[in-house]
Amino acid sequence: MTETLHYEQLVEDFKKKLMTQLRGHGAEVEYLETWVPEEDPVKSILNIVESAQAYGREAICVNFAKATMNGDQQGQLLELLSSIGNARIVDRGKSCDIEVSIGKAA
Repeated sequence: MTETLHYEQLVEDFKKKLMTQLRGHGAEVEYLETWVPEEDPVKSILNIVESAQAYGREAICVNFAKATMNGDQQGQLLELLSSIGNARIVDRGKSCDIEVSIGKAA
């Protein structure tokens, strides 16, 4: 697949850099330079995938804590991602991975 991004860490890093840097407080991952976390994790993770798509990535994997999104939200995210590519959620115990093959038919 691809490297795994850790959603909660991305959000935490964004908030820290927002408070300590005047400019360039984007993520370490180049295609997330303009990404801004949303209060709604579904929209926020969707925006991450859309950023990867716009950058020309073929696949992306985002890990998130189960406490971040309930089952209904996970279903909503999968539905939204179906227009971008083939997506699936993999249970990792206390967390889940959302794996998306961008541009691939579901």
